[in-house]
Amino acid sequence: MLRLWHAVLAGGFVVAWATGDENTYALHQFSGYVVLAALMVRGLIAAFSPADSLLGWPKLSRAQVWDWLAIRRGRNPLFAGLALALLATVAATAASGAIADWVTWMEHPHEAASDITLAVIFAHIAFVFYQYGGRPWVLTQIRRIRASLWGMK
Repeated sequence: MLRLWHAVLAGGFVVAWATGDENTYALHQFSGYVVLAALMVRGLIAAFSPADSLLGWPKLSRAQVWDWLAIRRGRNPLFAGLALALLATVAATAASGAIADWVTWMEHPHEAASDITLAVIFAHIAFVFYQYGGRPWVLTQIRRIRASLWGMK
């Protein structure tokens, strides 16, 4: 279910970002509201999830980072920090876009928020590639997808 949410959020953001000009503004608005709805659903799920659940709010502490750096085992706590940064920047972009529908001067802050979000997204992608070994990880994922879709190895 988390992967579906991730796909809706990422896909909605990509579509909104790609359709930000005047000719495709209706699609831009629709996909922006899809992103906003996905964030609201995620917020509700996190609010009612147990604290130790992956569905809860990501938590990051300096002690966790130092502990992980000492042993380098388990899930890197910087994932939580990056998740918080992504949620915050995507939420700022989606919310400012919704406000910009009614308050026109919010268009510039909305564009700035989307640029910042794009930088955080690239940092997220780079971090995931770094954490999972880059190219070998990508090739493994491609093989998994091919195997699940076409029964190929």
